[in-house]
Amino acid sequence: MTLLGSVRKFYNAPSGISITASVLPCLERQASVPHDYIYGFLGLVTSEERSQVTIDYRLPHWTVYRDFFELLISTAGPDELRLLAMISLCSQSTERPSWLPDFSSQRDAVRSTGMYLASEMPFCAVEEVWWSDDNEILMLRGVHLDVIAETHDMQDTYSNWVDHMMTMAEEVSSRGPALESLTGPPQPLLDACKDAHVSQLFLGNIQPDGGVETTDTQVQTCWTVLDAHHRAGMSIKNLDNVEYKQSRANLGGLSVLTISSRIAAQAFIVCGGRKLVISQASLVGICVPDARPGDHIVCLYGFHMPFVLRPCNGHFRIIGGTFMHGLKDWEVMYGCLERGDMTEATYRIR
Repeated sequence: MTLLGSVRKFYNAPSGISITASVLPCLERQASVPHDYIYGFLGLVTSEERSQVTIDYRLPHWTVYRDFFELLISTAGPDELRLLAMISLCSQSTERPSWLPDFSSQRDAVRSTGMYLASEMPFCAVEEVWWSDDNEILMLRGVHLDVIAETHDMQDTYSNWVDHMMTMAEEVSSRGPALESLTGPPQPLLDACKDAHVSQLFLGNIQPDGGVETTDTQVQTCWTVLDAHHRAGMSIKNLDNVEYKQSRANLGGLSVLTISSRIAAQAFIVCGGRKLVISQASLVGICVPDARPGDHIVCLYGFHMPFVLRPCNGHFRIIGGTFMHGLKDWEVMYGCLERGDMTEATYRIR
C-alpha cells in the first residue's frame, strides 16, 4: 500500500509520473500477460513518455523487455536509473544478456536486488552508452575496485540473528590492515573501509523506519553493548531488564533495548540471506547471494551502487549490486578520481 501511495503522489504531481516510477512498485505483482509488466502501466504516465514505447503484443515479451531497458538506460535521468538498483538481475539462463532484467519474475524483492544497498545519489554522471552490433553486449565506463577473495553466507532466518551478525562482525574486525598494492584499490579506499564503524556495514543504506532517528554515535554505543553480550555468551534477551529499558539522555531519550532491537531488525532486513564479501585487499561489503570468489567489484558511472561482475570469455556477466563498507556517500571515491588514483575502463557486459 505504501508503494501504491507513492505512485498516486507522483501521478498527481504537476510533472506527472515517469515510466520507471510506475513500473517499480508493481514488479512484485502478477500479470497474466508478461508484456503488461511494461505495457500495463503506460496509462499512468505522460503522453510524451508513453509515445516512446510502441505497444505490440505480437512481439516476444523478451523483445519488449529489451526495448524498454535500452530506452531506460539511454534516456533516463539519474533518479530513474535507480530503478536498476531495485530490481533483480538474477537469472539461471546464459542465453539472454545478464543486463536484461526479467520484469515478469521479480519475486525476491530484497536479497537479489540492490534494495538497501544503493546510495541516494549515483556515482558520477553516466557517459555515452555503447552497444555491440548485435545489441548483445552493453559497454559502460567505470572504475575497478577489487576482486572478491571470499564470501560468507548471511543466514536468512531471524532466530539467533544477533549472534550470527556479531560473529560476522568479528570476522571483519579481526583482519589486519591490508597492504597497499599496485593492482588493488588505492589506500584511501582501504583506510575508509578500516575507519568506518563495523555497524555501518550491516546497516547498509537503509533509511530510518519513520520513528525517532538515531545518530551514528548512539548506534555505536548500543552496538558495543550487543558485542559485549555476544562475547559473554549472552542473548539480546538479557537486555530486557530495568537498566537497559531506561531512557537515556545520550540516546536521545531512547533506551539501549529500543535502539539495539532496532539495529538487529534493520540489519536483518539489509543482510538476511545475502552474502558478506571480502576482497583480495580486504575491502568488505554486503551483496547479492550469487556472488563468489573471483568476481570483480566495479563502480559503473551513473549507477547508485557498485556492481559485482563475473569475467566470462572476454566480457563480463552482471551478478548484482553490493554495498561497500566505508564508501557510502562516494566522497572518498571522488577524491581518488581527482588525484588520478583510479584507472577508468570500459566494461563489456553481456
